[in-house]
Amino acid sequence: MAQQLNAEELWKAALGELEISFPAHYFKTWFRNTFIAESDGQSIAIAVPSNFARDWLEKKCHRQISQVLRKLNPEIRDIHYTISTTRQTQPSAPSQAQLKAPPARTTPRNQVLPRYTFDSFIVGKTSQLAYASSLAVAKKPGLLYNPFFIYGGVGLGKTHLLHAIGNYLLAQNPSAKVVYVSCETFTNEFVAAIQSGKMSAFKRSYREVDALLVDDIQFIANKEGTQEEFFHTFNTLQQTNRQIVITADRPPTAIPGLEARLSSRFGGGMVADVQPPDVETREAILKSKCVERKLEVPQGVISRIVSIVQSNVRELEGALTRVIAFSQMHESELTPELVASALEGVVQNQKETVTVDKVLRCISDYFRISRGDLVGGRRTKELVYPRQLAMYLLRHQLQLSFPRIGSALGGKDHTTIMHGCTKIEKDLARNPTLQEDLSLIKELLQPNRVS
Repeated sequence: MAQQLNAEELWKAALGELEISFPAHYFKTWFRNTFIAESDGQSIAIAVPSNFARDWLEKKCHRQISQVLRKLNPEIRDIHYTISTTRQTQPSAPSQAQLKAPPARTTPRNQVLPRYTFDSFIVGKTSQLAYASSLAVAKKPGLLYNPFFIYGGVGLGKTHLLHAIGNYLLAQNPSAKVVYVSCETFTNEFVAAIQSGKMSAFKRSYREVDALLVDDIQFIANKEGTQEEFFHTFNTLQQTNRQIVITADRPPTAIPGLEARLSSRFGGGMVADVQPPDVETREAILKSKCVERKLEVPQGVISRIVSIVQSNVRELEGALTRVIAFSQMHESELTPELVASALEGVVQNQKETVTVDKVLRCISDYFRISRGDLVGGRRTKELVYPRQLAMYLLRHQLQLSFPRIGSALGGKDHTTIMHGCTKIEKDLARNPTLQEDLSLIKELLQPNRVS
């Protein structure tokens, strides 16, 4: 496969893999304006724009570059760097293998799961808007809310609604091209298409559909190449009135590392959130699961379970399974007292308090940065904002002193901590993105939150 790629295609494929290996800002800084200047099949000269870039790639990135290029073409023996800004493109003639290759499929395999329907979704006060909007989109695809963006925490029903839309569309028109894809799968297929030289087939597979359902779009953050491709796919579908439905764990404006043009487009249609279910909804969900599994569970047992498990549907169903298994194992009747014993671990978890470690872990997870970067000394825009949020939360959630916060964040001076806390406090009143970030992080800090 690698021998079929010319120099331009080979470097494009290599960049696709390297983009995943390095942080976005790092990749953008050091790999921008690079290309293969010379290649004879065994020796490759990579063109870089400056002496500084050449020295950096040689010292810091050469091992990864070599591994990727040799994976794509095992015959490569020598890789060196040269300073050049003049790019020469070389057209490549198709090989015999390429000419005889079967045509790529134009539509990805339909992965809509039949079990997720609107009828099986238990609607509560916290999911009414998302449910009603989803049903409206399914009835009038491409015409009412396009795009439609659903966000919320783990296990609250976003994926259920996504599949329900797909199932409704297919029930109305079995020949419709309805594609469900996770963001991770889209990214992996994009990289594979670059490496195999099948970008045309990849583009057709996502742009010649009637509806595109994308799950967990937040994982596109900081992937510059994937965002570029999704941007064009999005535009193609929207301009031809074909439905786009997207889910994420937060609203478009709160996804770190998401390009402004995508954030703007995602928020340009209907945006609806799904929050943790209230008591009545949790009871209705459990009763539905009992009917589905043909279980007879007393009302007192259901009430006891929902009083303990308050976070999401998945954890609720898991608690029911645990209680039933506990009852069978001990050959005991289903009683509220048995529930307390069966879910003792869950009760214990709910007593967990917010700690310094948990705050830093939540910040790192939310912004998808390493713990080392969060507490380190680098002062890039991508790190300063999360770091100041951590300062603010440690001050206001744990009431820690400025020196103690400085110590938790890698030994920073207390005046730095004071400045960070003050800045967040001042910006809170006028910055809706900050308000949203803070709200979502506080939700993550809740003791019964499933991360």
